[in-house]
Amino acid sequence: DITSTLAVIIFLIGTAGILLTWLSAGKRHDKRKKFNLTVLVNILKILVLDGLLQKRLLKVSLRRWIIHSIIFFPIIFRLVWGMAALILSLHYPGWDTTWSKLDKNSPLTGFLFDLSGLLIILGGYMMILDKRKDRKRNNIQDLPESRSYIHILLGLIIITGFILEGARISLTGSPVGSGYAFIG
Repeated sequence: DITSTLAVIIFLIGTAGILLTWLSAGKRHDKRKKFNLTVLVNILKILVLDGLLQKRLLKVSLRRWIIHSIIFFPIIFRLVWGMAALILSLHYPGWDTTWSKLDKNSPLTGFLFDLSGLLIILGGYMMILDKRKDRKRNNIQDLPESRSYIHILLGLIIITGFILEGARISLTGSPVGSGYAFIG
């Protein structure tokens, strides 16, 4: 659909802009340095270790890294699932795996989506408890202060998703496989 296509295009333009900024930053300091495979490997290493695995947060606080991971990795899982479904639907529209990824009533899709939503809610709850516990002694440097309204907003988004899923299942007459969506 047009909305999703525009969102993906904007995402790719933003990602390209950030990559171009990162790649051009070294050129200002040393004009003799050329872009090579080592630079690319270092950039990918930083993206994976610092961006995806949050290595700096892990060094500072294991507890906060676990809470962040319980929220972050299910979101990344849903992103990868959606991108895989999009790519499969464009290149292999007649394949059964494509339709199982797109079908919200597929047992695997329903179960994994509800499980990922439940993990995000659990992580948000742990974050709120952690914030209340460490409110007075939150002196970790180089980490942003957590905001309560972000936890609430994230929780509301996920809970609204469960309510909408339950309404969809109810309105379609509980199709076969929808029972695996154990929360919706």
